[in-house]
Amino acid sequence: MPKKFYKEDNEAIPAIQFVSSQPPGFTEITDPTVIKNLYIRQYSYRITDGKGYVVSFTADRYIDVVNNTYTTAEVFALETHIKDLYEQLNNGW
Repeated sequence: MPKKFYKEDNEAIPAIQFVSSQPPGFTEITDPTVIKNLYIRQYSYRITDGKGYVVSFTADRYIDVVNNTYTTAEVFALETHIKDLYEQLNNGW
């Protein structure tokens, strides 16, 4: 079952959850405009998170080069090997 957005009942500022089944005390969000905006926010977060991971991973590999754990050629080969993964993470997938 795909995940859906649910908002907390009876709260001035309701919590929103993106889950597979309706939690107790929550109601499914059905307004198409609201759903679209929530998906945009969700994917924006995933893109930001993915890019942060890629930058952190890359920095760690270059620290490994500085510390002589790996050579520049080994790090470059690894980055070339996982290029598709980098692209997917950068796109929030």
